[in-house]
Amino acid sequence: EKIAAVREAEEILQRIEPRLEILEEAVPSSAMWGKFAGEVGLMATESGIALKSMVVNPIEGEEKGKLVMWNFTMSGEGGYANMRKFVNELENMRRVVIVTTVDVIRIREGEVILNLAGKMGFLPDSI
Repeated sequence: EKIAAVREAEEILQRIEPRLEILEEAVPSSAMWGKFAGEVGLMATESGIALKSMVVNPIEGEEKGKLVMWNFTMSGEGGYANMRKFVNELENMRRVVIVTTVDVIRIREGEVILNLAGKMGFLPDSI
């Protein structure tokens, strides 16, 4: 009976194992803020936004096995359509990201300054 249960568990693991990588991207086991910043920087560049600053603020009180959300802020410049594309890509990235505020300031015809704030999530497996 125990051997059958182990075999069944192995079969289930084999079926879901390819999807575990996607889960680790969405909710990594550590903050990986450097990777997050790199991905966001690349998205900004590909969207035509010149990213001027990005700050990630850790939150105190992390607990093993509980979702942690770190705050981030960023600013950049570019065209309005490019800004919309960038914000859309940010909201739809595989990583758990919540955009909380977006401020757009027109600086000249077709050019805007983007100020954005949000949260990125991870699930610590150790503290």
